[in-house]
This record gives sequence, structure tokens and C-alpha cells, in this order.
Amino acid sequence: MAPELMHRVPYDHSVDIWALGILMYDMMCGGPPFTGDSKEEIKTKIQCGVIKYPKKLSSQCKTVIKALLTRNVQKRITPELKSDDDVSHFDSYFTDLPPIESPCKKVREDNDCCADGEVDDAFDGFDGNNWFTNEWNSHI
Repeated sequence: MAPELMHRVPYDHSVDIWALGILMYDMMCGGPPFTGDSKEEIKTKIQCGVIKYPKKLSSQCKTVIKALLTRNVQKRITPELKSDDDVSHFDSYFTDLPPIESPCKKVREDNDCCADGEVDDAFDGFDGNNWFTNEWNSHI
């Protein structure tokens, strides 16, 4: 959770930049940058704790993660967006491609059974394409 969310102040896409920094740290270092025995301890570390970087991490990687995990929103690295739909920072090779709907594959047949021959009802409430049915939604 980005520090500005804990302060309950208005926020924008910069919280996503913070989340990317958390994800990159986790992937590169093998765990999250902020840990603790309680939620309060973790919140305190997010707001003012020192982030420790393993020696094996390259200086370039540390620089990127530090830029993403800057607590001061005004100093946090972020792309300048012209609008909510701005894709000018993406390679035009991808943005010029026509959109293609991903096909949804059928997950199972209606008469599928478990290995022991019993009827498997684990997917009750889903239709054959794994979308929630009205019947399932009515229980919410």
C-alpha cells in the first residue's frame, strides 16, 4: 500500500508506480521490502522504514526500485500522461495492432466426473465457459 493511501489523501496513478516498485523489489530480492509482526508495524515501515537492498542487486536495479518507491509523491518517478487513454509511452508496434478478443475456452464438459467417478460439483455456479451464471450471482 502506497504511503499516501495510509494518510487518506487524494491519490492518482502514482500509487500504481509504488505498487510496481513493490512488485519489482519482491521479484528481484525474493520477498517484500516491508515486513513485520503486525499490520501496524508494516504500516510504520512503509511510512518511514529503511529499505534494505541485497548486495547482489545491480546498482541500476536499485536506482529503478528506489525511484519507484520514493515516499514523496511529487518526487516519485512517473510518466507524464496527457489523458487517461494516453499510450504515447508505449511502442507503436503494439499500439498499432488491431485489438483481438481473447477466445474463452470451455473449462469442462457438463458431465465431467472426479477420478473416483463421483460428480464434481466444485464448479457449480459457473457456466461451461467459466463465467459466473445468474444463479451463482443470486447468492451474493
